[in-house]
Amino acid sequence: MGRNLIVGDIHGQYSLLMEVLDKAAFSPCDDTLYTSGDLADRGRDSARVIRFLMSLPSCRPVLGNHDVWLESFLLDDARPPLWMESNGGRMTAASYIEERISKEEKAMHGSWVRSIPLCICTENYIVVHAGIPMGFDEDDLLHMSEVLRNRGDAMTPQEKDFMWDRGYISSAISYRDSGRIYNHNRL
Repeated sequence: MGRNLIVGDIHGQYSLLMEVLDKAAFSPCDDTLYTSGDLADRGRDSARVIRFLMSLPSCRPVLGNHDVWLESFLLDDARPPLWMESNGGRMTAASYIEERISKEEKAMHGSWVRSIPLCICTENYIVVHAGIPMGFDEDDLLHMSEVLRNRGDAMTPQEKDFMWDRGYISSAISYRDSGRIYNHNRL
């Protein structure tokens, strides 16, 4: 039986992804690779990353905020200035030119990104990019893992939380930095 591996925020860094998978002795035929969003942007090889992940028999990605921009670029050739100038869009667009990705393959990449859920719930894991909306219970998460998010700018606040909320990690860092140590055995 294969392992479950989780990697996040690849950001178009194909070589680093390969290095990490090599160190983990990743077996594409046996292991399941979960990715926790932000597959593209900032790195030079976003097109190679997407092509590689799509080729894996057991790749289970969740959507990150950069993936929303990527989807719009792949399907509609959208290039909003915020993405292009400040968030790595220019690098992503260049990678699709450098890799000589055809219109057909670009559309296939876009359809694949469009199919990525906001979260994945398994018996042992909840995989999200950013946060879980306040008040969500297990049933809400299971529902969100089964339905596709709204498209375009009509995203609900809860959908945005899956991709943008940093509340949980900020709280954990604040707690850690306060000098108090969490002891799960006291619960």
